[in-house]
Amino acid sequence: MTKQQLPTSFCATFSPLCDLMDYQKSRSPIRLDELPDLILRNICHQLGDCRQFAVVSRNCLDPARASIFATISIKASIAIGVHHQLAEWKKRLQQLQCLAHVRTLRLQTGYERPVEAFDDYGDHLNKQWRHRADVYSHLRGLSDERADWQDLIEFIAQLPGLKDFVYAGGVPICIELFQALEGRRCRLHMKTFCLSSLLYYPHEQEHTIERTELQMATSPQLYGVKLNEYDELGNYGHFDFRLEGLLDMAKGLAPGLREVSVKRDKPSDSSDLKQLRTKARRQWQGTELGTLPSWSKGSLSVLELAGKGSTTLEALQVWHGVTDFSKLQELKLHGPVKSETVTWMLECCNLNSLRHLVLHLETRDPECKAALELFESIRPLKELKLVAHIDQKLLLAVLKRHGPTLQSLIIVPSVESRVSCEMLADLIADHCPVLEKLTMPMRRSQGDAKEVAMYQRFRRLTCLEELYLVLRCDGEDSHDITDRNTTIKKVLIDHGIDPALATSIFKVITNADITPTAPLRRLEIRPESAQLAKVDLGCSRDEDEVFIETEIIHGLGDVCHTIAGHWVCLKDAWNGTLYVESAGDEEMSIDAIRGEVGAAFYELWPMPKKYKKYWSENWTSFPLET
Repeated sequence: MTKQQLPTSFCATFSPLCDLMDYQKSRSPIRLDELPDLILRNICHQLGDCRQFAVVSRNCLDPARASIFATISIKASIAIGVHHQLAEWKKRLQQLQCLAHVRTLRLQTGYERPVEAFDDYGDHLNKQWRHRADVYSHLRGLSDERADWQDLIEFIAQLPGLKDFVYAGGVPICIELFQALEGRRCRLHMKTFCLSSLLYYPHEQEHTIERTELQMATSPQLYGVKLNEYDELGNYGHFDFRLEGLLDMAKGLAPGLREVSVKRDKPSDSSDLKQLRTKARRQWQGTELGTLPSWSKGSLSVLELAGKGSTTLEALQVWHGVTDFSKLQELKLHGPVKSETVTWMLECCNLNSLRHLVLHLETRDPECKAALELFESIRPLKELKLVAHIDQKLLLAVLKRHGPTLQSLIIVPSVESRVSCEMLADLIADHCPVLEKLTMPMRRSQGDAKEVAMYQRFRRLTCLEELYLVLRCDGEDSHDITDRNTTIKKVLIDHGIDPALATSIFKVITNADITPTAPLRRLEIRPESAQLAKVDLGCSRDEDEVFIETEIIHGLGDVCHTIAGHWVCLKDAWNGTLYVESAGDEEMSIDAIRGEVGAAFYELWPMPKKYKKYWSENWTSFPLET
């Protein structure tokens, strides 16, 4: 094996070993059998599929298993399901002698509740926030009784290498489990932060924090916290002080806390709750969870803020007062950030450690002067998500500074942005030589040569492993078409994506190279306007001005949403087999295909009347132009 045969990221991490391999190349090659176990494990970690590595040599089998079983997950809605999966994992790990390989244990209990607060741009935020703590009553599933947790406690005792426990469930973990984790010095990641003791009702004069919750909140083993569904006034009329408690924890009361995510909920429109909001909220004393010196500051490495009002200047200043921003490695601001907030970040925040930034710039500042200076001032990033009014000047400045180091990039231009998808793809290819993950928009145009050429542009990204395309199907190229029927047809063709078309797109991007060694292994495509019923129907002119006419066409949105789908193409790194999966199935009644939409639909996809009931079996996408 030579240095050229190893992944770039591995060479960057283990440069001394790689230099040695180059030196040895002139003498005798280094055999895998001769490498230390630690080096073999790291090589396996860098490869796309551990199965390939496991069959190379007998010495590679154990390092491959160490990578395969480094993280195990248990997911069940009820307690009996958890116990069953625990038994299966225990049996399998004992048979393979892999109990010592487990480093991270993930446990998800209860029921997921769907979230539709965010547009999907490849980072799947709605999925990340679907786990919620039930602060009012115990969910069906694991309870706080020790008997329901005993199997898990015993299982953890058999994992000598366990370092992280990730929990997402409606019910708080019991004190015995917490003590078992703390005794092992295992880091605790709470994806459902509860602390129901910090819910105060307006009539309460005295309030006591439960000892168990206080012990967990201030534990040095508490590493990550995610607070979901937060609002100052809860749906049941209580005052919610969990954010204030979390701020005190981040300030130093939880000395090991490094990762914090907070999502604010929209306030309830209940008339009773609106009346309660007019009442004075009791004062948070700051001593409920403990006391700290006024100068104390925490050392968060990850701060994520989402929801209305979470990314205002005032909100960020509060967080700046409790944690040292110079220690932040990830800052994710999912809400709009005004220009004055960006200016404050530039002037008052030390972001020297930042490697991952999510920034949603408010579109009222088209020149983005403060943003340009901010991007120039911070060190080159590895991951970036930028939602903004994007033009060539902003994009070029960002990519010149950060492109050479970017491994993950999500670009979401606003509707007013003045940059074409072709220019966007070319600039990214010119400045991002090591990019592995990319999300960006592109416009469909009935699969014509222009659209195909756009797919081919992605071939220039030679390290790209994952591509998420937001397909714009808004009929922008139909502005000069006065025939309503033709416009509807164009919109239907653009939205009409089936597995065969998704496969064709993947093959065009990869130049039909779907071998295991080809870099691209995942393509996800989502039509952006699939749930919209409005389409551009043409334009009217008044002297020098052009007005785009839009109209809601009954049934068009439902049809577009159904035929558009949301497809994921996955390449098996073992043998190169390409699988196409739907990210969400939508069933449409035949009644939705009627009227002028139905007329256009059946002109494009004619079928005998007796088969119309089974339209989905007789419908295919229009192919790409070749």
